[in-house]
This record gives sequence, C-alpha cells and structure tokens, in this order.
Amino acid sequence: MKRIAFDLCQAGYCEHPEVVTIKGGSFKSCQFPSLFGVIEHPDAGVLLYDTGYHPLYAEQTSRFPEGLYPRLMPAYLEPDQTAKEQLQRRGVAAHDVTGIVISHFHGDHVAGLRDFPRAKFYALKSAFANVDGKSRWRNLLNGYLPGLLPEDFRERVVWIDEVAAPRPQAAGLTRPTYDLFGDGALLAVELAGHKSGQVGLRLQDERRGDIFLIADAAWSRRAVRELRPPQGLALAIMDDRRTYHQVLRELHELEKRNPELRLVPSHCVETYREFQAEAAP
Repeated sequence: MKRIAFDLCQAGYCEHPEVVTIKGGSFKSCQFPSLFGVIEHPDAGVLLYDTGYHPLYAEQTSRFPEGLYPRLMPAYLEPDQTAKEQLQRRGVAAHDVTGIVISHFHGDHVAGLRDFPRAKFYALKSAFANVDGKSRWRNLLNGYLPGLLPEDFRERVVWIDEVAAPRPQAAGLTRPTYDLFGDGALLAVELAGHKSGQVGLRLQDERRGDIFLIADAAWSRRAVRELRPPQGLALAIMDDRRTYHQVLRELHELEKRNPELRLVPSHCVETYREFQAEAAP
C-alpha cells in the first residue's frame, strides 16, 4: 500500500447542544468544527476530502425555506478560513487541486466545491441520487443546497462505485469498499445511515500511520469509543437509523481491534486538537 501525506484542517464551525450528537450529552451549546482533509498522493496529486464551510453557504441559506437550516444550526466562518485560502497559504493554488472526495452532500461538506475549477469530484452514486431533483422542502430536510454545486458538476463527477475496483472488507468493515486509484492508497468505504451513500476514506499517512476519515458516521471519537449514538433531531433526520447504528458498532469494534487506528469524524474537536498539537513547532 502506498503511503501518502495527510493533514486535517478546519473551515468554520457550527453550534448546537452536545446532546444532539451523543446520547447523554450536555444541553449546553458547543462548537463543532467543520473539518476537511488535504491529501498528497504520489501520482494523483493534491486531493481534498470535503471542503468545510464557505461564504456561499450563508448566501444560499439567506432566504426561506433554506434559512431555517442556520436557525437550527448556526454556522460561522472567518473570511480567510476557506479551504481555498488555507491551501494558498500552503503554496497550493486552487487549480492545482486535482480531486475532491465528497463524503456526502450536506452543505457543510460541499460548500467550497466551486473554488476548485479543475478538480474531479469523487462520490458514491447513491449519495447524489438521494438528493438530486427534489423539492426545496425536501432539500431542506436533506441538508442539501443545490446552489453550492458547480454548474458543470455532472461533467466532472466520478462515481466511485462505477469506476473503482471493489475491495470487500479491505478497510476492516463489512461495508462496500473500493480502491479509489487501484493502488491501495485510498480505500473508499460506504458508511451509510447518516446519509445514503456517505463515503469514508481509509489511508496510510507517512507520518501518522493508519487513518480512517469517517465523515458523519459519528460526530466524535468519544461517541465511537463509548458506543453512544446521537439522539433527538440528529437521529430523526437520518436516512436509515438501523444502518447508522450498525455502522457505529462496526467502527467501535474496528477501533478495539486496531488501537493504532485513528478515526477522524468530520466534526470532532478532540481529533482536530490532536492534529494541531502534532503540527505545532
């Protein structure tokens, strides 16, 4: 398996009570970072895993009924905190990003897609089919804002499950798994439940070792460790509660079997602080 370089970044955050994300949590409002991954592949170049928030998100939620979304879950982003701005500070231009793996189509995961004009988009076909062509009210319930997608999205998207080689259980789960580039470096794993067709990514980082990006299969590593699913609104709007619980349990067992494995939920404060501490001089 090829080793690649990976880093974890934050593009904004949202606020809501902890109890929404983990059973038995506090009713106090907490900040949940919107994380995205930067992947340097020796052959495929610079790729992203999601994008986090973007100013376009605020624009797209400024009218009714889309405006109900930020009322339920307020989101915040500093102007220089977009994925594009952060990459530029690393010396990576937007047009140098070759691909973006889309975990699912919630606004906090795809808001920055338009900033990367040359990137291919990698997603599971079922994830897009679940949101495409629906009414505005259905989009609201799905957390989907079609205006965030580039006009040429359909021309640039690559359906992982149509082009990538299946690798059953290669990532340690029973979920459908695909070898994204055929070299074992990036294993795309279907983690449905939260949303249909949600995809995680397992990889070997050259410095940090075994990493598994699990998107919103859990909001925190603590939820996986303690097997404590979300409740209330977060549970009510899931596509498939039974599958969500199955995936959470599989991740729990996988982590127990592989203590060196680092799970990376897309909104986990604990995980992001660890990455920040490791990057500090």
